[in-house]
Amino acid sequence: MNITQHVFIIVASCVALGVGASWLVDAAARIAKWFGISQLVIGLLLLAVTVGLLVMLGDHELSRFEGSGLFVVLIGYLVYLF
Repeated sequence: MNITQHVFIIVASCVALGVGASWLVDAAARIAKWFGISQLVIGLLLLAVTVGLLVMLGDHELSRFEGSGLFVVLIGYLVYLF
């Protein structure tokens, strides 16, 4: 494979990741509306699950961060505000 093919695969992967993430967030927002749950709560849950998966899969740098749970809540709330 030459460099052009590698670049194409990286760009296509980033686009696919973005589309998939958008679908996940849209579906979570619809589920939240259907159950009458605040979108903030659903967003925080998605963020917490993502961080939990990273820690379970071996990204221990995140788990070493002191107060990572509070950090997740803070980032989730800031994302909700903006």
